[in-house]
Amino acid sequence: MRTINFFDRTQIPPTTHNLMIKNILMFVLMTIVLSGCSKHYLRNRFATYYGGYGSNDIQNIPTLVPPKLIETHDINGKVSTYKNKNYVVLGVSNFEGEWETRTKSIDLANKIGASVIITQSQKIDDIAHRYSISIPTSNTSYHSGSVSTGIYYTGTSTTYGSREIQGEYTSGEYRQKAVFMIKRN
Repeated sequence: MRTINFFDRTQIPPTTHNLMIKNILMFVLMTIVLSGCSKHYLRNRFATYYGGYGSNDIQNIPTLVPPKLIETHDINGKVSTYKNKNYVVLGVSNFEGEWETRTKSIDLANKIGASVIITQSQKIDDIAHRYSISIPTSNTSYHSGSVSTGIYYTGTSTTYGSREIQGEYTSGEYRQKAVFMIKRN
């Protein structure tokens, strides 16, 4: 059985080596791109900017009932309405930035035991984002000819490099607020 040292190019056919290099570079590129894209989606800004009030008169926190999500343009009026229905505020989350999905406010409500979430959001600006991606490139040249009478040669030479691709996209900037409440017994 013949063993091949993958770091010694003389033992690997040129097409196999080129394919290996391309696969490795593509894997590294995709890892960088996907880790950069996923970073934003892993955090929950509703939880990051949550401030609890620590109400001591809360009893019987429901655990099996999913929280009720209410979206409004008048958050203070809606909170007052629920306070009149014997609800108390557990805490508030308030922040500005790219859109945060409301399901993350539900995740936080489940964690803290809130039965009602009242949210308000307002678009305040557009954010322009620029990015650049380095794409691996290769160029293979094929050589053949003769040196002297009756001596012929053939071969290839490959150069590796990269090409930058630039892009831009726009996302909205929002002011978001969520009030977490529970009914007092």
